[in-house]
Amino acid sequence: MSEDNPQPSAQPGADGLVKPDSALEASLQRSTERLAQARPFAKPGIVPQVLDLARRLLLQENGMERLYHWAPKLDEAGIFTGTDWAEPQSLLASLVSKTLENGDRQALVIECISLLRIVSIANEDSMRVGFSSEQARHFLTQVLAHNLGRVFPGSQTEAVRINLAEFNESIDRLFAFIVSHIGYEDILASLCDEIWRIMGERPIQVGHVKSMITQIAITLAEDEGKVGDKRVGAERLISALFGPTQGCRDDPGAIIYTERLSAMDQNALQQEAHGFARAMHDVGLVSDYHAVFLRWLLENGRNELIADALGLSSTGLDSLRCYSELVYKLIEEAIYPETAQTIYGLALMLERGILYMPSIGPALWRQIGLKLSDHAATQMAQIYGDSRPPRVFLLAGVISVLGQPLGVGQGNNPTCQAARAISMWSLNDPDYLLYLIAQAARFDSILMHFEGQPIHSADLPAGLIRSAPLDTAPVSTLLVPHLDRIYNQMGVLCETRGEDPHC
Repeated sequence: MSEDNPQPSAQPGADGLVKPDSALEASLQRSTERLAQARPFAKPGIVPQVLDLARRLLLQENGMERLYHWAPKLDEAGIFTGTDWAEPQSLLASLVSKTLENGDRQALVIECISLLRIVSIANEDSMRVGFSSEQARHFLTQVLAHNLGRVFPGSQTEAVRINLAEFNESIDRLFAFIVSHIGYEDILASLCDEIWRIMGERPIQVGHVKSMITQIAITLAEDEGKVGDKRVGAERLISALFGPTQGCRDDPGAIIYTERLSAMDQNALQQEAHGFARAMHDVGLVSDYHAVFLRWLLENGRNELIADALGLSSTGLDSLRCYSELVYKLIEEAIYPETAQTIYGLALMLERGILYMPSIGPALWRQIGLKLSDHAATQMAQIYGDSRPPRVFLLAGVISVLGQPLGVGQGNNPTCQAARAISMWSLNDPDYLLYLIAQAARFDSILMHFEGQPIHSADLPAGLIRSAPLDTAPVSTLLVPHLDRIYNQMGVLCETRGEDPHC
């Protein structure tokens, strides 16, 4: 197998049974044998025990691969007898998401086993009378198309995450497993439509979208005529991310691209600037080469092309001219290939004209020189890596949230109140938001007042969030735990009142 499909830890033996490699799988094998030997009327009494063992296996880190080899044997033993899953040819792909999201533990495990059984049939690792591998592959393609929220994990709702707390990671792994075996070819059009839908909302966090476009690019690169005309919409997304201009069309890498820039004349550089800006504003995604280009312009004294590279209108251009020193410093300190998406936030921040607010300029200079606490620095490094100093990722996040107030969204923020607050402050009171960010980053606490009473987040117990939220923008990663504690405390102070404290 390839590295993307590692060999499962439990392999079927000559007798067709999976050889157990743990006490759990030994128990599952004994229960499966009992189920297979039981008469039809006795099977329902054994199924719950088998499902519980399968659930425990499913929740393990490599459980999906191991359960994959058990699924056909469980099918043969009669785990689906008397259920809606008994005949795979009668299943409806549109109902899978409802089963996975309704919170019924037993039905969810049965659905997972059923899907793994169908993957096995699609791969021709097992057979089912009346259900061919072609039918299995078509069914799984439909399942993926109906569950793009799982193919794009970042678009899950808060309600789904809460309802499936125990199984969220396992379900994500299930869909990743299906995709790794089925591929993206047949759902390419649906995936592209979903990417355009997501990017139409211009979110700040686009990591999951970039990952999906990368996978699409790999699929198209390996295409042997299977994708056909489905590649047209996808190539527009791929070029925006990996080759938006003539100079980087072939995705040459940062070093070679920098050498090419040094050899370009003024007209070629102008075309590069316009190409980057056009792709960025058209799709909402920023190529890593865009960051390389901006930094090269600064380092080589070609600042006159920065406005073109950002795609600024007259409003943004005026902002840049008035606050050029600050803007150039922000690019120097925050714009790197690792934070390229921040370029879009920078352009929109200039277009908003918020730099004309007397307090914003000094607050951003303060943010540039801000020293993060050990806790905040460690938190940033753990989530965003150590390729750049933690303050770089936070500064980049600040620029993004100031440029895209509505891009915060719910996303993976565990509490909607915190996401709304960050978005609202960015839109209506950016100075206050920058003040809160500085507090949290420097002192690991924020101070707010509720009806005249001071509330320090550091003095409060954890609310709904027990650890830093993952897969969120840097500002959310920093602020949400503090805001969650304060919001929870406000609820405590209001609990004796008759009215709804949310109002």
